[in-house]
Amino acid sequence: INFSSDGFAADSEILIDGSEKNLSISEHNITVLYNTGNRTSTKNPISHGVGVLISLFELVLMKRPLTFLGIPGLIILAVGIITSAISLMLFNQTGHFSVPTTLVSVVFLTVGVMLILVSGILFSINRTIQSR
Repeated sequence: INFSSDGFAADSEILIDGSEKNLSISEHNITVLYNTGNRTSTKNPISHGVGVLISLFELVLMKRPLTFLGIPGLIILAVGIITSAISLMLFNQTGHFSVPTTLVSVVFLTVGVMLILVSGILFSINRTIQSR
């Protein structure tokens, strides 16, 4: 099993890598003593949980960028195209641009294109790493 995370996220990465390699995972009873007088952790529960979630998010994005960035990017781009069409229809009817609708469409178009580009770049990087 290869893992690159350090700290609290390493256990999640080990479980994901072991599952992908069809390794069997079993649980065993252990005894844990928390009242030893020493500090048992260097992080509080909130920062620990957020750190693990961020690491899992990074792992998922690197393994499947088209699914988790490309598809939402396409949806957001479609919303941007629809709001752009609405903005153009309003201009044709009234002769004035609706600034809020135009700004919303520009934001959706920009975010959608950026997500699609980033997913393509991450996909290419992932393919290059896998081919080596």
